Formats: sequence, C-alpha cells, structure tokens
Amino acid sequence: MGRFRSDLFYRLNAIPLHLPALRESDDDVLLLADHFLAHFGREYGVTPPPFTPQRRRALLSCSWPGNIRELKNVIERAVLLGEDNLAVSSEASTAGNGAAHHVFAAPGTMEAVQRIAARDAVKRFRGNKSQAAHALGISRKRLYVLLNGVEQLSSATKD
Repeated sequence: MGRFRSDLFYRLNAIPLHLPALRESDDDVLLLADHFLAHFGREYGVTPPPFTPQRRRALLSCSWPGNIRELKNVIERAVLLGEDNLAVSSEASTAGNGAAHHVFAAPGTMEAVQRIAARDAVKRFRGNKSQAAHALGISRKRLYVLLNGVEQLSSATKD
C-alpha cells in the first residue's frame, strides 16, 4: 500500500508535463475565481455579486498553497456566507509556514456565528429553509433552533 505501480509510472512519464502552481498565474486565479463564483451560484441557486477590485487584489495576494482546490473551497464559502464575509490574508503566508489564511469576520462565540450564518443562508435562499439547511449542512430542526436564537438576540437588543 502507498506504492505507485512502476509500469503505470513509466507509461505516464512518456511525456512529462510541468504544471505551474496557481500562484504563478494571476490571470488563472481571477479566471478560476469567477468560474467558481458562477458555478456555486448556480449550484446553490443564488446570484452572488461579482468580486470587487479590492477582493480581486486580495485573491491575487494569496500564495494558494492548496492550488485550485483551496481556491475552490474559499469561493464556495464566499458564495454560501456572502462575499462580504471573505477576507484573504496574504500576511499569514509570509509569516512562516506558507499557508494562506482565510478569515471570516465574526463576532463572539461559535453559536453567534452559526446564528448569523443561518440567518444569512435563509436570506440568500429567499426564505427557503430547506435549501438553507442543506447548503449549511445542517438539519431543518437545527436551522430553526439557530433562527429562533437570532430572533431572540435581535429582540433582546431592541429592548
């Protein structure tokens, strides 16, 4: 286990291909980001806004050590949570380990973050709670619990 078949290696090695890292081609980063934005918008039934120039610069500043998979995951999260929640920090990639950090501005506890994500998902799916729960990967029951908490939080702040 964990060994590559030598006959297959020699067949594949007949024509060596060099594929550059994603960070080596700014045009590809933006092209792929736009593609994934449209793809996940269709998949989740939403129309995400196009990336702002500031977000494009942030995407280009990242080293993308995970290459296309990492970019794809970041864009999917942006579609699910709203592009305004996405901030790509290239500072962390220069901090030593080379890993890019994708930071979501979120207040307080994890419960508060989940409640805000639930509210945003329902809004994004125009009130369709089944789609919102599916997109978040939670049950409808859990979604309702989170939404009731959001309503309690917002009514408590009005008092």
